[in-house]
Amino acid sequence: MKKLFILFALLSTCIFSQTLIQTVNLPGSTFYNYGYGMVYVNGKYWISSDNSTVGSGVLNAVNDQGVQVDNLLIQYPGIRASQGLAFDGTDFWYVERKVARCDLFKVSTTGVVLDSITTPEIFGGNTSIILGGAAWDGTGLWISVYSPDTRVALYKVNVAARAIVDTIQIQQFGLQPTGITVKGDTLFFVMDGFQNNDERIYAVSLATKDTLFSFHVPEQPGVRQNPRGLAWDGNYFWLLAEPVGASSGRQLFKYDLTGSGTPSINLITTTINFGNVMIDSTSTSSILIRNYGTANLVIDSAIVSNSVFSLGTSFPVIIQPGVTISIPVSFTPTANQTYNDSVMFFHNDPNFAYSRTLLTGTGVYTAPYIVFVPPALVYGNKRVNSTSYLTLKIENRGSSILTIDSIKLKSDKFYFENLFTPVNVLPLSSFSFNVWFQS
Repeated sequence: MKKLFILFALLSTCIFSQTLIQTVNLPGSTFYNYGYGMVYVNGKYWISSDNSTVGSGVLNAVNDQGVQVDNLLIQYPGIRASQGLAFDGTDFWYVERKVARCDLFKVSTTGVVLDSITTPEIFGGNTSIILGGAAWDGTGLWISVYSPDTRVALYKVNVAARAIVDTIQIQQFGLQPTGITVKGDTLFFVMDGFQNNDERIYAVSLATKDTLFSFHVPEQPGVRQNPRGLAWDGNYFWLLAEPVGASSGRQLFKYDLTGSGTPSINLITTTINFGNVMIDSTSTSSILIRNYGTANLVIDSAIVSNSVFSLGTSFPVIIQPGVTISIPVSFTPTANQTYNDSVMFFHNDPNFAYSRTLLTGTGVYTAPYIVFVPPALVYGNKRVNSTSYLTLKIENRGSSILTIDSIKLKSDKFYFENLFTPVNVLPLSSFSFNVWFQS
């Protein structure tokens, strides 16, 4: 039996691989930055928003490139923002978020409200039911409930009878389900990480209610992406969520559910500071890169602009899923200055055009190295019997402590006040004092 179970697990992995094939930017407006519900209808991806200022009673549609192509205003005074959207083949079902609960509105494609179902009606008078998504399966409306915790589940509503007719328990996966969609006999839902649940997308058989497979959202595990709407367009699966690496906004993620997996880069080392390095000597550090995806991550090339920085590997580099590699990077300064550059890695993670590690380091002399700033003090013309001063800065541009044993003047026309020696100036530090002139 154990061998059979292992074989089934391997077959499931092969059959249900997914590939993230495209990330699609949405218009940069408040409506889309708070996008929540999503449904595919006749070549358009309709989105609702949970922003109370611009999202109340508004539906916008984009094409598969994220360009807005349509708009619908719901003709219902006082309707609030939305936390879900579905389409029953003729009309929309709009999930309205009130202060303490959600309700359902049936809306025509011209914006007319045809019907409404309150959640207290279908949940035995409970006035605190919060929904996270909605989807039509051909005969009824599925909704996801994420609050209160005791009612977390997926429920099928017979909208004609205004009653719950089926339930799928999902609390074993988490307590914050949001977007849901239906593909034939399979229902998909996504778990948000608000209650520290793993943000994954789950596929459930509508016939048996068995969980068929699941996969993580594009962001790396442990980092929230706040997933919202899901949609199936007949060919591809879509997720509405924050961009990878961001903490706000929305982006569309397009999946091929029959793909071979998706590479996902975690650039662990984003900054390297080499500090002070003696001129013409070399300091070496490492850049750590992890592939947290489900397919090989291929880093085909890397670019560094300044030749004082160099990489100790050749490309392409292939990183298998779940593997972390180390790429050596060296710094060999040729002058007494600070260098700033970056390494740009080009790879096949569809979420990024490239990934960047910032580099900085300073070349210093191999011993104490004194520099006067300015190199000369010029007082100019002064009134007879007047006094004035200029500030002299002594810089140590070397790699060892500079000790100033004494400071002397050859003319009694110049003098110091409150200057005490010896003075120790640390590497790449300075010491300033005033030099007075009496005319």
